[in-house]
Amino acid sequence: MKRPADRIEGRRRASDLASGYTQTYAWINRVGVVSGALLGLLFSTEVLSHAPEGAAVTLVGLTILGVLAADLLTGLIHWGCDTWGRVEVPLIGPTLIRTFREHHVDPQSITRHDWAEINGEACLGGALVFGLLLALSEPSVESLHVDWWLTSFIYAAMFTNQVHKWAHMPKPPRIARYLQRAHLVLTPTDHRHHHTHPFIHSYCITTGWMNPILNRLHFWRGLEWLIHRRSGALPREDDLGFHEAKALQRTLFKPHEPPVNQG
Repeated sequence: MKRPADRIEGRRRASDLASGYTQTYAWINRVGVVSGALLGLLFSTEVLSHAPEGAAVTLVGLTILGVLAADLLTGLIHWGCDTWGRVEVPLIGPTLIRTFREHHVDPQSITRHDWAEINGEACLGGALVFGLLLALSEPSVESLHVDWWLTSFIYAAMFTNQVHKWAHMPKPPRIARYLQRAHLVLTPTDHRHHHTHPFIHSYCITTGWMNPILNRLHFWRGLEWLIHRRSGALPREDDLGFHEAKALQRTLFKPHEPPVNQG
């Protein structure tokens, strides 16, 4: 149970983080959503025009593989922004890291953001990739499998944060509730595992299908151990502070090492 002072501090930090979302960046996000959706539609239409008869089952299978890849990618991004880096880091700090850190301080803040703030950053990335594909590639029957996997992967990744928002909404739209009941998108129950202290599991937020597998394999702890071993960087230090991050590190890994003296 948080003390009143802790809740006040949490609200203050959330407000400070939210203030990083400027009007200029809001307009950039609006352009990103529209351009990502339109360029994706153009590319997918071109790809499907080369699909032979009887390809439906193959396309469904490729769609599932694309969504799984998006689930993994968004998990990696989520884990990375939760675990490493500062809000002050150029480019990704005020965008991705700021957004995820605000979300941890105030999980319901995502339900108060509009469609552009929720989807803009991912759609900007998707617009860039779809634009390059349209300019540099030429869909054909031979490239159908790769092209449709890419289309499914990029589209799922672009709108993952919308799915993430639905998982936090007390009353999401009817279509969202249907998709959640069918376990086709991230469900509130599954996502609750991530928001359980100490917030170190279940980072995948597209469908959540990858979470049980990666959690069971200790995938995230393995990455943290490898990076810490290679670089000496302490996971979550920039977010939690040195002492709390070090205490959590010892709890997770129980390393046989003497206490670190910061004085």
